[in-house]
Amino acid sequence: MRLEDDRPDETERRNNIKFERLVSGLFSPEHYAIERKPVTPAADQPYRDPDIIIKHKKSNQRFAVVCVFRQDFSQGQSVGSDVIRWSSPNQIKHYQDFQSSKKLPVFVVAGVKGFPDNPEHMYCIPLDSAKTPEIPPSVYGGHRKPVNKPFFYMNGKLK
Repeated sequence: MRLEDDRPDETERRNNIKFERLVSGLFSPEHYAIERKPVTPAADQPYRDPDIIIKHKKSNQRFAVVCVFRQDFSQGQSVGSDVIRWSSPNQIKHYQDFQSSKKLPVFVVAGVKGFPDNPEHMYCIPLDSAKTPEIPPSVYGGHRKPVNKPFFYMNGKLK
């Protein structure tokens, strides 16, 4: 992602759409209602809302998901280890404003390596923990999610 202008290139955009489909499919219709499915933003739209809004049927709690697929980990500028470079500072601020104004928890679901429809690694990170463009291993390491297991939401946590 070219963090300086906030817009992904076309390959990254296609990969993210494929990854969004995978993530959407991991929410069982028996337990979850997808209220807003992923949509491709207009090329001139500078900032995006989260990709998916979901309601947990049993609790009626709603939450939002940002889907990010990366071909590989990046070398961190500040921590010097494998990081997930996921967004720009301006886009993160937009997600934080969305979370605050809509009163919906937002989660970053990141797929890394492999293919968008079958990543080698998947992480489900609360937005409150993903405050910078680079998510270090000390943050994403505690939020690993099995790739092909359905999502589970309980007590404000998505796993």
